[in-house]
Amino acid sequence: MASRLRVLSLLAKAKLSASIKPDFPRRADMNLDGLDAPVTVHRDGWGVPHIYAENEGDLFFVIGYLQAKDRLFLMDFQRRAAEGKLAEVVGERAYESDTFYRTIGLERAAKATKEALEELGDQRISGIMERFVDGINSAIGDMVGSGELPLEFKILDYEPKPWALIDSLVVSKFMGWLLTGRLSELGYSKVRESLGDLTDVLFPFDRLYETSTASVYDAPIDPVRPRETGKKSAVKQGGVGGAGNRKIKNQFGMGKGKSG
Repeated sequence: MASRLRVLSLLAKAKLSASIKPDFPRRADMNLDGLDAPVTVHRDGWGVPHIYAENEGDLFFVIGYLQAKDRLFLMDFQRRAAEGKLAEVVGERAYESDTFYRTIGLERAAKATKEALEELGDQRISGIMERFVDGINSAIGDMVGSGELPLEFKILDYEPKPWALIDSLVVSKFMGWLLTGRLSELGYSKVRESLGDLTDVLFPFDRLYETSTASVYDAPIDPVRPRETGKKSAVKQGGVGGAGNRKIKNQFGMGKGKSG
């Protein structure tokens, strides 16, 4: 198991996934079981698919199919991470991560969301989500049947289980947690309970967020770093156009693991 993980690490460091580009056809008519009408996919010069479908159900079926074709291992890895089941395929080094996410309860939250959607009774939303799941499973079936699963599955010696609607929800919870989840917020609230308004004097972490976007240009550069989130922001003094101008940079990025 350890040797397999080292191979995966080397693949990531070498960024082989970026250099080994699938030979996608620029235009393809999707002849898939489960489609109600013809669907055509055009891929641009960057490999991004543009889907032309005659109905919404087929559109989301093909979105799910292509997403799985392009990044099934990432989808399965995030599903396992969110559910606390990584150790099943990578061994004991994932115990801490699995314990953390099972404790946080992203899967429980996803089940609650699924129940809320069922109570809402919106047939269009449920239909879209089900068709998306059907497309993913169609791609999984094709890849398993043809022996063309992504290399990572072969290295770790397992096959992905079928996708379910709850999996889409738990992955969305996982992404939300990586962007915003912070256990430090719980500690901060406990400090406020004890110290009251004195908390703002001792820990003035929120003052940067009280400045509107429009007034950032006029506000002094504050050396205090804002708390880290999935979004990285920076204001830089000077730059192109003469001294005194400021640059505002905003970068969205996903975290790599649990937050605290």
